[in-house]
Amino acid sequence: MAASFRAELIKRSPKPIDLYEVSLDTARVQTPEDDAPFIAYIQAMLAGRKLDLIVPVSAPSAFFVRGNRQLLFPTTPVPIVGRLSFTPNPGGGYVFRFTRPVATNGN
Repeated sequence: MAASFRAELIKRSPKPIDLYEVSLDTARVQTPEDDAPFIAYIQAMLAGRKLDLIVPVSAPSAFFVRGNRQLLFPTTPVPIVGRLSFTPNPGGGYVFRFTRPVATNGN
């Protein structure tokens, strides 16, 4: 998470903020089944915590959140700053792109 984003959240919040950062090595993810270890890791790391906001910071993380939202954080708001599109890469994996800016609740 960018230090400036983190600092701005803390500065603007009237209440203390607990930030949890999860990094995913999505370069190794080739199929939806490859998400399973990441899902298990996130579930273990965040077990018992009430999350107020999920902020994906890149196209691959936004794609991951979008694909696994109902399983991981079905009621937590997820702002996405652009429209995410992806196409299968002939060499494996996906090519991710953000297009025109939009605001969404993750749907």
